[in-house]
Amino acid sequence: APAGTAETSAPPPSAPAPAPAPAAPELASAAPTPAAAPKPSGRVFASPLARKLAAEKGYDISLIKGTGPNGRIVAEDVETYKPTAAAAAASSSPAAPSPAASSPDIASAGSQAGSFDFHISPQSAAIAARLTYSMQTAPHYYLTVELALEAALELLDKLNSSLEPEEIISVTDLFVKASASATTAVPAVNASWLADAGIIRSYERFDLNLVVGHCEGLVAPAIIDVQRLGLGQIAKETKAALAALEDDSAESKPYTCGTFSLINLGAFGVSSAATIVPSPQACALSLGTIENKLVPADTESGFAVKPVLVATLSADHRVVDGAVGAQWLQALKNLIETPHNLLL
Repeated sequence: APAGTAETSAPPPSAPAPAPAPAAPELASAAPTPAAAPKPSGRVFASPLARKLAAEKGYDISLIKGTGPNGRIVAEDVETYKPTAAAAAASSSPAAPSPAASSPDIASAGSQAGSFDFHISPQSAAIAARLTYSMQTAPHYYLTVELALEAALELLDKLNSSLEPEEIISVTDLFVKASASATTAVPAVNASWLADAGIIRSYERFDLNLVVGHCEGLVAPAIIDVQRLGLGQIAKETKAALAALEDDSAESKPYTCGTFSLINLGAFGVSSAATIVPSPQACALSLGTIENKLVPADTESGFAVKPVLVATLSADHRVVDGAVGAQWLQALKNLIETPHNLLL
């Protein structure tokens, strides 16, 4: 209609209302399906042997009740498990699709073909919270030193030549001992910042957490009172602590919080690393891989190829000043490069 005039024509006839959609036909004579057993949320904690047995028997391991430490599923739990009809249905039937965008987090993250979601276990959540707290509250600094390993490797060869395979002393064992001895020389690193109490707590005993990867996530078994142990005993206790992580019959797991942490990433070919200091500890040592490098030497050419390793000390500046951290790292270097002192 022209501007300023009223529309006088009748409105067009409305479209006919759509016919109601036919109701979905009921499934006739279908056998009732047992209700699927509810699956526990979070990560399932089970030993490697238990997982293997469950896979062989076709069991959904998340439906098995664990009787091990902290509810861990062990091999005996799988052997004695009797799946119910509901559990069998849950294992054999595909899960019903969940409503789209049921979680704001999932919806905001978007979706992509081939993507998978995993529940965060209580253990992983606790580790993440601890490391996040450490990184946000502790002013970290990092000191790196290159260590000549020729003498240390020669010493290990001599010691191990007379030992049984299960008694072998590793490079990691050597660094466990050297870390304890360096702490005896520079005890200030063996301490914690306790803000609530307004104190720095210094420890007489040196308990070292050996950080390792595991099928159940990151774990850190503790070697207790390392300063009282010789290299042979350290090797024995390290092997026992790691074996306990896989032992279904173990009554307890060596998850004790230590006063210092060590992580060796050399097996992965990592040249160097700087780890987060796990609160409330003040220091952590990271080891890289052993590499052959051209270094200055008393030879005709002035150089020689020698095995070296890069070690990095991560420290909480509230507890350990930079100069103190450097003194500790220098003490470690002297012990590793003149390793016979570790036998005293």
